[in-house]
Amino acid sequence: MPIFVPVSESSYPLAPTSDSQAVPCDYLGHPFWDAQSALCAALHLVFVKYAETHRRISVYCLRQSITLFFDFAIEHNARNPEPLQLRYLTDFSGEVYNQFKSFLRQVDKPGDLANKLKSAIASVAKISDLIDDLMLPVASRSAPKRPTEPIVGDSYLQLSDALKTHIDKLYAKLEFRKTVDNAEPYTLEAVLDEYCAPYSREYIFLWAQDKADRKQRLTTSNLTFKLKHSTDPELRALADEPDRLARFKEMFENRPACYRFEEARDPFDNSLWHWNPDDARALKTMIVNGYPMDVPFESLGSTYSSTYLLSKGDCDNIVQLMLFRWNRLGSKELIRYPLKPWDDMLELYFPSMMDMSVIIMFIMLQSNWNKETVLATDLDNFEHPLTGAMSESQVIIQSEKNRSQGTDKPYYTPKTIPAISDKDNRFSSYNLIKLADALSEPLKGYAFDVIPLGQEHLIYNPLFLCLRFYGSWASKGGRHTSATNIKAFLRGVKEFLKHYPIHEKGKPLASAKEITKRLRPTWAIYKKKADSAGLGLLAMQLSHVDTLVTDVHYANSSVAIAEREERLRSELEAIVQLLLNRQYQDLVGKHIEKPIDLPMKIFHIPGQERPMWSCSNQLKPTWYGARLHVKKGERCYSIRNCMFCEQCNLYDDSLPYLMQRRIHVQELIEDRPSSETEYSDSLDTELKIIESVLDNWEDPDSLKAASRYQRRNAPLLPHDLDFLQLIFEEEDM
Repeated sequence: MPIFVPVSESSYPLAPTSDSQAVPCDYLGHPFWDAQSALCAALHLVFVKYAETHRRISVYCLRQSITLFFDFAIEHNARNPEPLQLRYLTDFSGEVYNQFKSFLRQVDKPGDLANKLKSAIASVAKISDLIDDLMLPVASRSAPKRPTEPIVGDSYLQLSDALKTHIDKLYAKLEFRKTVDNAEPYTLEAVLDEYCAPYSREYIFLWAQDKADRKQRLTTSNLTFKLKHSTDPELRALADEPDRLARFKEMFENRPACYRFEEARDPFDNSLWHWNPDDARALKTMIVNGYPMDVPFESLGSTYSSTYLLSKGDCDNIVQLMLFRWNRLGSKELIRYPLKPWDDMLELYFPSMMDMSVIIMFIMLQSNWNKETVLATDLDNFEHPLTGAMSESQVIIQSEKNRSQGTDKPYYTPKTIPAISDKDNRFSSYNLIKLADALSEPLKGYAFDVIPLGQEHLIYNPLFLCLRFYGSWASKGGRHTSATNIKAFLRGVKEFLKHYPIHEKGKPLASAKEITKRLRPTWAIYKKKADSAGLGLLAMQLSHVDTLVTDVHYANSSVAIAEREERLRSELEAIVQLLLNRQYQDLVGKHIEKPIDLPMKIFHIPGQERPMWSCSNQLKPTWYGARLHVKKGERCYSIRNCMFCEQCNLYDDSLPYLMQRRIHVQELIEDRPSSETEYSDSLDTELKIIESVLDNWEDPDSLKAASRYQRRNAPLLPHDLDFLQLIFEEEDM
């Protein structure tokens, strides 16, 4: 009996998941399962509906929860009378829920499984009228996970140096491609003529003359082999004569002038094993002969495999001869020029899995994007419209994020994630994206030989194409793939850590899980040091909805805590020094706040002719929620909330921007999901405010002029006004 049963052979119905890998509903074989039971039918509906919008790993967890709940239900019904037994989903009350948590502890299962079942029921209840929202109590979670630690100190220096070193090699690879383009390819005839000379009359006489000039004696043994394989019929017939050596000497002495050479040499001294191909010429030879991408996939395991090419007679073209030279090394004493592995030769021209993994990690380290966001980069739409607003060298890049963007947020409404980059820095995220595109160019336009099971609907980003290892082309995953393939990325990171050892606390990092998830916390800790950025600014740059997420997951590592303790220690030492000097006054020292005379702030987008509007006092915003988002004593730059604030002043110059904003708000309202959210309610309110201002503006001529100005210069504003907040904050720094 096999241990693992393929999903396709499962006897249970399959529930499709968001990553296209179905999960068998094997709880249907549980003793508690009854197709006529309302409780079982409800939980089956919850499982199927939940699986449609979640990944396979989360669905497996829910399946385990349902199976354990069925175990619990059997025990519960056995010890309770009929009225208290579990028959309907509504019988799953708060008391039963707490009993289920106790049951999980008794069977030594994670308590989070109870919360998984509760959250799945609540999630399906929002999209289906057939399931009631049970309003169950919050499950007690297991001990909180330790925060992800950033890479700091020498480890960070090793990582950054290794990334820069390899990126330099990738730029050198692009330059080497120019050398390959100008190189002369090898031909089969030329290589065989030079390294596998035929036993013709000319070459045999040339060999004999070389022997004579060196005063070396001809022997029957070395002559017979050449005569037997000669292309000359007369010499070949001589091989069967008993006195062949004497007759050959006579023929050699009487040879015509055309076979008397000025400089004799041994043409048979060379061998194919002595062929040391030039890298550029060898790669040009592959490319002009359509190798590897234009060769039929089926031939990779037959006529282009090492098992087929056993001798040079099996080689019908120059590429096969090269494969024979690389893979069939012959006797060690004949190998005058050892060659680099075939994979290393291909990587001189084509991008490898390690190349793309390095680019992705370096972008993650600079932009604070996670891997999913980097892999979602669209080459045709990764530059933000505000690029160049601050300076020509600075660029705002953007990508999208689906997962982990907040509760009640469907996957089909991705969130735009921006980042600032620099065009003049060869290592910047912007230039790394361009580098990835240039490296992928030779592989673009070719269909993938193999699509892994369950990834048939996964979009492989053509920006990060790379070659797989040569040895597995025909047997496993095909010739090329994209770093979107998780196995390709993981293997690339593993190869990177093998070529560039990075040590932490005396131990080398060995896999992607030890480095990739730590890149965003690393960015956060160094960004905070470099710019003295507050938690709010970090949260905005990390695209977090709440600063609590930033504080818990990115600013609560042992390194960040150590810095806080260091600051606390310095403050305590200062207080102790005041106490020792008897200079400390009262419990809290007197502090007289200086009056702040803050001038009116006029918001003006760089490059625009007219200003937007002004703020009377940035220190006293009145929009709803300002007290939570703007710390006391700090200036408010929340442009998207200006319409809700009493400090906002509007002028004739503001009218074109209001008209542009009205258009954007209407588009956002039309495109929003069907489920109403707090943000969408604010859009309706903002639209009413803008329409009220425009409808009640006293000067109709100003409105007409503003409308003409808006049409001629559209778009005046970005859809997301948070981008302007970043610009205005940079101006005041």
